Order: sequence, then structure tokens, then C-alpha cells
Amino acid sequence: MRAGLRRALEEIGHRNLEEASNGREGLEKLRTRDFDLVLLDLDMPEMDGRETLRHIKSDPALRVVPVIVISGSDHEANAIACIAAGAEDYLNKPFDPVLLRARVLSSIERKRLRDHDRILLEQLHNEKQLLEHEKARSERLLLNILPRSIKERLQAGEKDIADHHENVTIGFADIVGFSTISREVSAPELVASLDRFFAAFDIVAERAGVEKIKTIGDNFMFAAGVPLADPGHAASACDCALGILETFNRLNAIHGTSLQIRIGLHSGPVVAGIIGKKKFAYDIWGDAVNIASRMESTGEPGKIHISRHTRDLLGPDFVCEPRDAGFEGVLTKPLEVGEIADRLAKAMELDITPLFFETKGDCAIVTLPADLSDSGSVELSRQARTKVGSFANAGITKLVLDLGPISKPEVPVLRAIGFILNECNSIGIKWRIAAADLDNIPNLPNVFAANSKVAALKDVPNPFKGAALLDVSPSRLQAVSSF
Repeated sequence: MRAGLRRALEEIGHRNLEEASNGREGLEKLRTRDFDLVLLDLDMPEMDGRETLRHIKSDPALRVVPVIVISGSDHEANAIACIAAGAEDYLNKPFDPVLLRARVLSSIERKRLRDHDRILLEQLHNEKQLLEHEKARSERLLLNILPRSIKERLQAGEKDIADHHENVTIGFADIVGFSTISREVSAPELVASLDRFFAAFDIVAERAGVEKIKTIGDNFMFAAGVPLADPGHAASACDCALGILETFNRLNAIHGTSLQIRIGLHSGPVVAGIIGKKKFAYDIWGDAVNIASRMESTGEPGKIHISRHTRDLLGPDFVCEPRDAGFEGVLTKPLEVGEIADRLAKAMELDITPLFFETKGDCAIVTLPADLSDSGSVELSRQARTKVGSFANAGITKLVLDLGPISKPEVPVLRAIGFILNECNSIGIKWRIAAADLDNIPNLPNVFAANSKVAALKDVPNPFKGAALLDVSPSRLQAVSSF
């Protein structure tokens, strides 16, 4: 029967044929290559046609292959049962060549159409995922430049956004003498240094519930009470100022620098809104803004200069030293300065561990600190996702994660690695890992997957799933050159 069937199929133009003597052999062949059609004899040794059909239709990889069952006229009831079980069609033996041709061509054409529909659905699914990814990326980019409530108003169709806010505290933090230093260092060093400070200030502002307005050269501008009202705007802005000052001093100590910062605050009414058409910017204007800038410029390095009006809005927890031009002082709770810094850091759950980025052409190099706490890894991951998310607009296509001397990553480090590399995977940034000690680093995917503490943190992605082959180099230069 098989020889006759083969001749009949060849006569109607089918040359790419495979034969199997029984059901088991047929299943093995089906699992090794793709087929457009199976002609299945119900009477076979070892495994009959009905059993073979059951295996085909229960296998997700095989069930899409159409099956025509062939049976004797006395087994027509079995053939009908096979149709109910998923067979495409059936033929009686001895088969008619005209009927064979019609049913074979019909089954193959139906499979072609189903394959076409499946490919279209996959393309639509991929396009939907791409659109969702681009939408999420656009959302992140908008949130990098606009407050969330303003972004939502824009997306809702609001055209001209301009609001009057009666109760706002504005702050300016200026790195003293940075313009002079900028003439003595290279451009990458200058940008990396500013980014180190301002990235940490971003975290402080977010934790204090204060809106970062913009950076102006080496000046960081922030405000409390916009775009959403804050009854305690003066205290929020003062907490932010204290956090900025303490963060700045810590970073100075970490990096052995002796830079100074001057901070000024004032409270009053402002107008806030969106300016620009192609490049949006959220900004604030008014006499209160100008006075806050003057409070900063007339203050002393290392201190926070606040206006009398801001001082009058503060509660008894804040202590200020009077000054002729208003009030000036390191705004503190009635504790020793060291205790204030510790309490503030704990209250804000803030680990001031900066994430260092530098660039070489289209490659960014990230240095990961070894002594991360759990809260520090969360904050560092926030920095990373914001920074990596901006790479596409900056022309960055590659990233080297420099682990330095880290050889046995602890949970916080694994957490940060997961977020950084997963963000790279999501936007198509190629990455490599550089390390000084390679003993354990090549097993990093296994360490990551096997670490039960990390596995228990549901929000921590595994960056090695579906990622490119892990490339580990003993130095960042080798890692950069390996792309």
C-alpha cells in the first residue's frame, strides 16, 4: 500500500516524501523535521493509527500538522472517530487517485493558510509588545523631564498648562567654584563629577517629596508644593536641603574632594507651567524664585540660607541662627549634627552610594560599588534604570558593567546587576561584564538563579534569561574592546 501511495503522490507532483513503517518511527521523524501533511494508515504494527494520532494531537509542536487517515471501507467508523479526534480528512482503501489529489491539495492549502495566519498573529503580538515597550520607554522619558501629574494632563489632551501656586518653597543648591574647576579637568571628568552629585540629589529630592525643577550649570533647583499642593512645603524643602548638604559632604569624603555647596530657600507664590513645543520643560516663575536664588548667592558655603518668610512657616523642630539678611543656618532638629545626619538617612531609607558612569564613544562604563546595602541597591537600581533608559537618545549602544574587585556578589549587588542588565536587555543595549577576580564571576548566571534570597525578591529580574552569551573580561578595557 505504501508503494502505491508513494507512486500516486509522485504522479501529482509531490517528490519530497518520507515513509515510516510504524507509528513510533513516524513520530520520531515528525519530531526531527517539519512536515506539511501526514497520511496515516490506521492499520500499522507496534502503534496503530489511532494511537499515533492521539500522540500527534497531544504534542503542541506536532498538533498543527494536518493528518489524513487511511482506512479500509469496513473501518469507516474508526476513520470518523479520528476526524473527531483532530484528523483533517480520511480516505478509504483502495483510494481513488482523483480523490487523493483533491484531499491532499486541500489539506496542504489549509495548512498554508493556517501557517500564514499564525505568522501574522505572531507578528501582531511582536508589534504589540514593541509598541508597549516603546510606550513604556516614552513614559519613562516623559517622567524624566515632567512631574507625573503634569505628564498625565498632557496625555489627557490638555494643551496649555499654566497654574498659580500660592504656597511653594523654592530651593537652589550651587556647587561653589565649580566653574573655575571646569577649566582644569577634561570634559568627561567634568560631566561625570556633576552627574555624581546631581544623581544623588535626585534621590534626595524624590525621598523628601520635593520636585526637581532643573539644573542650571552647576546649580540644582528644586521646589516643594508644585505641581501638587503640600501643606508642609517649607519643612519638605528644608528636609531636602539638609539631605543635599549631607549627601554632598558624604560624596566629598568618599572621593577625597574638598568642594563646597551653598543652598538658599524662600517661600512664596509662583506660576508653574509647561514651555516649549518640541522639547518640553516644566518650570516656575515669580518673585519668590528670584528671592530664593538671592538667598543662595548671598549665603555662606556649607550652610543653608533661608528667608524670614520660610523660617516663619517652620515648626519648632528646626533650629536657625539669625542673620542680618534674614535667617541662616544648617537647618537641624534639636540634636547634634552627626545624629541628625544619621536619623535623616534612616528616615529617608537612603544609602548615598552613587552609580558612576563614564563613556568611551558609544560605550558606557558603569562602576558598581561592592559595599551595597539592601536599600542602597534599590536606590542604585533607580539611578541605573533612569540612566540606561536615556542611552538611546545619547547614542549609547553598549555597556560595560565593571564589578572591580567583587568576586562573590552578595544579594544587594546581585539585585543591582539584575536591574541594570535587564534594562539593557529590554532596550537592546549590548553588555559585557568586567571583573578583576574571575574565579566566580563566570558562574554569575548560576549564582543569580540559585540564590534563594534573590529568587524571593519578585521584583528582581534575572538578566541572563535570553541574554547574549556572558562575556567576562578581567579589565574594563578588554571588555570595551570585546564588542
